[in-house]
Amino acid sequence: MEICKNGGVISFDNLSHGNYDIYFNIEPNFNNAEHKYIYFEKRFWQNLWLQILLSILILYFIISFSRQQQKRKVQVAELNAENFQKQLEIELFQKKLNEVKLEVLRAQMNPHFIFNSLNSIDNFIIKNDKRSASEYLNTFSKLIRNTLDSSRNELVPFSKDFDTIKWYVALEQMRFRHIFAFETKIGESIFNNNTLVPPMLVQPFIENAILHGLIPCERTDLKLLFEANMTDEAIIYTITDNGIGRKASQSYKTLNIRKSEGINITTQRLKIHNGAAYQSSDMSIYDLEKDGLPSGTRVEIKIYTKHVY
Repeated sequence: MEICKNGGVISFDNLSHGNYDIYFNIEPNFNNAEHKYIYFEKRFWQNLWLQILLSILILYFIISFSRQQQKRKVQVAELNAENFQKQLEIELFQKKLNEVKLEVLRAQMNPHFIFNSLNSIDNFIIKNDKRSASEYLNTFSKLIRNTLDSSRNELVPFSKDFDTIKWYVALEQMRFRHIFAFETKIGESIFNNNTLVPPMLVQPFIENAILHGLIPCERTDLKLLFEANMTDEAIIYTITDNGIGRKASQSYKTLNIRKSEGINITTQRLKIHNGAAYQSSDMSIYDLEKDGLPSGTRVEIKIYTKHVY
């Protein structure tokens, strides 16, 4: 309570609403006190209806905000699920597309490979070389079974693919009267780890080494070397011949058309197999020289591996 003497005003602060009895006395004796009855009304914010309305509004906004947040979470979750589903569909589609591409590429390669072998058999028959024809047919039959069986799969064990390579080279050696030797160097870990590889991936380079490097060469010490070594993540194939080299082979224009097609197909298959890890250095071709003269070609191919456990 505050009393203002000059203005004759008595101020009551911080009193709750309700009825009050007030007694005024300016004498020491309280008996002559004047009695007043005062009623303090509620301030507008103290009205119950206003408090209820504000409570309802606050509750409404809380519920609305909560529902909006929940709706937003549901929308985000649905969007994430939709994006995940789309991404999954894209990945599945891409995988299927890659499988189809590989089938097409293998279909392009195998007829050409088989055609060359059939020509070799035909040559032996024409020359009436029955022993060579019989030996050739026996090897060819094993090669065909292995090749057709491998062509149905995206990946095959290295040992199976290695057999195909050996049989193919053996056929070419018989076809060209063993004018070149064939040597292989295979790392033991490749067989021990049950490594899977794309079938017939390096065959075009072996074919090119024989047809475009060794066969046109007139030397008598011709050799084809096939190497396969394992790293932590890949197999490194190396095909080396000591033939005439790439520059000299450019004169064989009709052969080089097939050569380019085989390399292009192999490059596409290698890109698909190695995927995002593919680099242009995964397939490299080197021209070899000795005493300043061409002495052959070396091809290196890096294939990222998978294993069977």
